Amino acid sequence: MTPDAAAALADRLTAAADSLADTAQAANYRAKATELRREYQITESTAATSTPDTASTKARTNFHEGKPRMTVKTAGPRVARRSRATAKTMHAAMNPKIKPAFAGSDPIGTEVSGFIIRIEEEQEKDWVTKKPAFDRRTGAPMMVPVLILQTDGTTRRVGPGLRKLWMRSGIRDAILEAILDVGAREPAVDAFLRISFSSVGAPANVNFRPPKYYTATYTPPETCGTTAEPIATQSSTTGEGE
Repeated sequence: MTPDAAAALADRLTAAADSLADTAQAANYRAKATELRREYQITESTAATSTPDTASTKARTNFHEGKPRMTVKTAGPRVARRSRATAKTMHAAMNPKIKPAFAGSDPIGTEVSGFIIRIEEEQEKDWVTKKPAFDRRTGAPMMVPVLILQTDGTTRRVGPGLRKLWMRSGIRDAILEAILDVGAREPAVDAFLRISFSSVGAPANVNFRPPKYYTATYTPPETCGTTAEPIATQSSTTGEGE
């Protein structure tokens, strides 16, 4: 490119930048014009250095003549398009998360009670890594029964009163003894369960957490109502070791 051609191109770039005001594209045009003048040692012309109000409108007109003027779109809020619910979205809606019946920070005396409205199972987690646990001999997933309680006094299958109770360690032993005390063999849907965190024992060694002791009562479905809290029939106490 000859110096004259470079000067003409630099002037057109500057005029185009003036027409676009303070935009990203205008800054890009000015940077290119400055680079050309520096490379070819060109002195900026009066038309190029004038303000947008006094610069030659001819240069701007020629630069954009026959071409659509470039505009810069600013990013606005993205609006999700309407579409059919995906399987993932529908699964999340039909399977809302359920809070655990007990939390690690619960004080002694915390009690949870309600009707058993569902009995499920989940894969157990390793106590150390918190990853899914597998049987060391067979490699099969290690599963744990999960009782879903409705704690609002009814047997509704949905609602904020649902709580999860994992049948493991001391919680499992307390529930098992309470069930055996009333002559049953396993927990049943529509039975009423009450379980409370009663005390903490001494750890087996320094690497173990202190065992938690629970008191459980179980009322079979055939001897309790379905719309009000029944009277507890039996109770038992056991410890949870980890």
